[in-house]
Amino acid sequence: MSEESQLDSVAEEVRQSSIYVDLNSTFKLYQCLTNPSRKGFFDIFPCEEGEFVYHSPPNQRTKYYTYMYDCFFTKLRVRLPFIDFQCEILRILNVAPTQLHPGAWSFVRSFEVICREVGFPPSAYTFFSFFLVKKSNNSWVYMSNFSGRSLVRPYHSSWKGIHNFKGKFFRVRPGPNYPRLFHDESGDPLFPFYWTEHPHSKIRRRNLPKTDVDEQLISLLRQATPVQASDVLGNERDREKLTSLLSNYSSFVLLILFFSLLYV
Repeated sequence: MSEESQLDSVAEEVRQSSIYVDLNSTFKLYQCLTNPSRKGFFDIFPCEEGEFVYHSPPNQRTKYYTYMYDCFFTKLRVRLPFIDFQCEILRILNVAPTQLHPGAWSFVRSFEVICREVGFPPSAYTFFSFFLVKKSNNSWVYMSNFSGRSLVRPYHSSWKGIHNFKGKFFRVRPGPNYPRLFHDESGDPLFPFYWTEHPHSKIRRRNLPKTDVDEQLISLLRQATPVQASDVLGNERDREKLTSLLSNYSSFVLLILFFSLLYV
């Protein structure tokens, strides 16, 4: 999608230039971008005046990068490189990282943490058993819990005001010694780098890969009391608090123990 067509079609609420236009303010975010052991894996760059999050470079073959909102890292604790599950969600939805609303990202991250805590790998098949995709006209892609099947409550009731993220984005690309971190072994991108014209909102689970344990995981998670995304992500590094948060009644505790022993 060319820059001109984007300017014609993208919703007004997305058309905000970035506050990160100098290297000093942008580079301060690097400590949140990736784990210290991976320093140098990625480069971070400010945006130019008048640059929008849905823009793309004229020649994507020779010069590529992707945009990131700072809240992905400062609030939602995303770390680069994306894990396979995160890349899979972006590919299935056919969206760039910033095309997926931070509220939806909070569901992705919370689901990932919950799965890790109960001893299962996160899968798109299970994820889309609990979360519904909502596409807004030429704007961000949103998500919500299925009615009557709530697993994670939203991170914020609103992403406006002090939680506004729209003008807080910057460029990221792999460092010079790791040029293929955003590509698979065949050289194909692991996820869309730039905003796409046709995000996918109608997800058919029957077309998604399914493992032997997906149905067991779905049954397990349906027993859980809904938790707040901010609580899950805020306690991600505190195993005791996280276990207490997720094991909030006896039947859920027993199921966790049962399935953990079953699939050791």
